[in-house]
Amino acid sequence: MTEPQSLYRYRPCDDGILEREVEALEQSYLFAPPFSVMNDPMEAFLEVGDEVDQLFLQLAPQAADALNHFYELVTRFVEKAALISFSQTHEALPLWAYYASNFAGFCLEFDPLALHYGALQGEQLHQVTYAERALPALSMQEMFRAGEEVGPVVTSRLTRKRHEWSHEQEWRYITGVVGPKHYLDSALTRVFVGPRMAPAHAERICTALKGRPVEILQGTIKGYDLRFDLLQAATPPKQCPRVGIGRFRPEVDLASNAELAAFLKVPLDDLVQECERLDTDPNMDGFADIGISAEHPDRLFIWTRYALRNNRAIHWRRWYDSLMRQVDAEDRHGQRIGKHGTQ
Repeated sequence: MTEPQSLYRYRPCDDGILEREVEALEQSYLFAPPFSVMNDPMEAFLEVGDEVDQLFLQLAPQAADALNHFYELVTRFVEKAALISFSQTHEALPLWAYYASNFAGFCLEFDPLALHYGALQGEQLHQVTYAERALPALSMQEMFRAGEEVGPVVTSRLTRKRHEWSHEQEWRYITGVVGPKHYLDSALTRVFVGPRMAPAHAERICTALKGRPVEILQGTIKGYDLRFDLLQAATPPKQCPRVGIGRFRPEVDLASNAELAAFLKVPLDDLVQECERLDTDPNMDGFADIGISAEHPDRLFIWTRYALRNNRAIHWRRWYDSLMRQVDAEDRHGQRIGKHGTQ
């Protein structure tokens, strides 16, 4: 599974909800609603217990309470789960009609790597699958086969829709809590304004994102084509108002510069320049640690700290080789560590 280079989220912009959407932009968050409010009533379809389960319970009635309790926990999790949906494209005309107020709304473009390192850190991005039939009832046999990997079994029911929805090309985060999920300002890269958006609404969005590293484009219709032209340029990160403190101090953060210089096959200044580049991020709050990995001696790491707009602190560890190229690594459990952290 290859994640898309960008993720797109269509948003409505009617008069009654304009301020709600503007607040989400100003505070840099996405709201995760429950499955129960989705427009597809078949979302999160889940049945538990098949014929084999019923036979087992007849043979071992003493296991009924434990099995029913387990299924109750699974069902309760599904009922409380929330999701944040995205598409792979900002040019899906039906989605502009469904989710963006008949082309009077807007579409947000996100960098998936930066988005992951906000409040969604630790969550997994799932590609939605499309089929003609729902999966069979969740059974004890299936759970036993899964062993400790029960999560994917349940998730498969939460990321599956009828094939009629396949044109949405959906990806989604599934979270256990309904509510706002804040992201780094740099995660939002562009906003596409619908061709039917009221000028006052477009102006309100431009004002909300003024001074942000976000490009805003205005949509227009020409024949059967939907095109977008620049409405407001992105502010360079160095010129954006800060959310975090942003304080790279070479004398402190690179205290072990002799070890780092010995590791690098490029001048130490290359590392300094990379730290200075990272420090321009508006949410940057400081450097937690910079050094050589004990588990991966051929890897240098830069561990950064960021402040979200709800004052939550999050961390992001990046890995580099001796030429200061970002690379992947593996932790001691054999998990792949990508350019944006543990995957």
